[in-house]
Amino acid sequence: MPKTTYPQTIREFREKFSNDILCLKYLAEKRWPDGFICPQCLSKSAWLNRKRYLYECKNCHKQTSPTAGTIMHRSHIPIQEWFWATYLVATHTPGISARQLQRQLGIKYDTAWYMLHRLRKGMVDDYRLKLSGLVEADETFVGGPAKGKTGRGVIAAPNKSLVIGAVEVRSYIDKHSEMQEQAGRVRLKVIPHANESLIENFMLQNVEKDSSIRTDGWRV
Repeated sequence: MPKTTYPQTIREFREKFSNDILCLKYLAEKRWPDGFICPQCLSKSAWLNRKRYLYECKNCHKQTSPTAGTIMHRSHIPIQEWFWATYLVATHTPGISARQLQRQLGIKYDTAWYMLHRLRKGMVDDYRLKLSGLVEADETFVGGPAKGKTGRGVIAAPNKSLVIGAVEVRSYIDKHSEMQEQAGRVRLKVIPHANESLIENFMLQNVEKDSSIRTDGWRV
């Protein structure tokens, strides 16, 4: 296949993926660059239903969509909307919220939240390496004001979540030849309580042994 050229502007993206069929064709080319392979019997012989853009295996007659097994699997949201959402998530700096995605695509908030959640999940590498070197760790409450709650009692509020995070601390020398620090890779997780067991498990799952951990000195 010829080398893929990715759209550099919104105009180019709109022209390249102007309808659902073009989106499905592009997805199929990415999934099966050497030609379709049946996921059930591994046969390379199939018919293409161009109206529904489904591949039907000539051997076992299994029908397969290019979206099968992806974050778009069994979704009733048009694939063109998925492509637009993916483009916005990938190009919006420093990130995009469900509310922003709702406004940009003109869709319901619940739909925007669902798509963003699936896209974020799809971007996680299941085989990613653990954090290493100097790692800073802390936990905090995320959410709006908790009326009548103070301190760690705010976790009881329905709009509050307790999140633990760890981030690699990377050092570099700036233009003034001074040593500076910047954030590297990050790991985050919602936890029900900030106790020793949950914090220890999070750190063991996400940080390499023999790393240096920087914390605020809290006993747990």
